Amino acid sequence: YDYLEISSDASPQGVRTSYLRFKAAYKKDSPALYTLFDPSQSEEILSKIEEAYLMLSNSEKRKEYDKNHGLVSPDFPTLESDPNLLVAPPTDFSREPTGVPPEFVQKQALLQRFEIESETEWKGFTLKKIRESKKISLEEMSETTKIGKKYITAIEEESFALLPAPVFLRGFLTQIAKILKLPHEKVVSAYLTRYTGSYEGRARNK
Repeated sequence: YDYLEISSDASPQGVRTSYLRFKAAYKKDSPALYTLFDPSQSEEILSKIEEAYLMLSNSEKRKEYDKNHGLVSPDFPTLESDPNLLVAPPTDFSREPTGVPPEFVQKQALLQRFEIESETEWKGFTLKKIRESKKISLEEMSETTKIGKKYITAIEEESFALLPAPVFLRGFLTQIAKILKLPHEKVVSAYLTRYTGSYEGRARNK
């Protein structure tokens, strides 16, 4: 579950979606891998992802794994019963998945940092995704920044009509970016450019 970054109650569709996402992230021609991993390291990580998928995409193996680890297996329709959901990854690995090594966690953090550093648009959805990945709730963000939850939600959903004047919005975005440890100048600039170009932004600037 840790290798695929899913919870133990993830549905078969969730298992498959996460697997395909990681397969794409760690494929040999991924630009992120050029600076973060050498070929042997990415191959090792990919092998663990393959093992995890083979385990969790098989209902019987998953139940056995959950039982051995004190987990309760959800009663989902099996992947085997729906060929449209089944992906048979090429693999010759026979070992059982073990605990997540520290180096894997570190590399995952490096990959996330690469994605953040290469971001240019800084859309509301991106800010929300980063906030949730850092396990910061709306309530915690609101309490820390003193920004109302309705404004944080409006920023993340880009509900421009519900946002305050640009002078206040700039301050809100700066605080949010700093809490998320993001380049606040880039975040503010990109977000305000999109806001002022929207219908609501143009209407307010008349």
